Amino acid sequence: MITDNAGNQIVQIARGLLDGQLPLRQANTDLSQLKIVPATHNELFHFLYHYLADEDIRLRDSEYAKYQRQKLQSLLEGLT
Repeated sequence: MITDNAGNQIVQIARGLLDGQLPLRQANTDLSQLKIVPATHNELFHFLYHYLADEDIRLRDSEYAKYQRQKLQSLLEGLT
């Protein structure tokens, strides 16, 4: 099913960002190619766009960076 595959891709993108293995530019490209997002992954999908857009803020504000990483981890844990 397409949506299951998209859900798996969203999770892989998030994990790749958390572990530092996926460059932000590649994550943005990968997200933009997804056409159908399962409802169960909608919150994570939208948060990832905010995460990508906020790179400059995370570089300036370590507390915000910590918050975003914790939020991303929490959203991932909610899907497993």
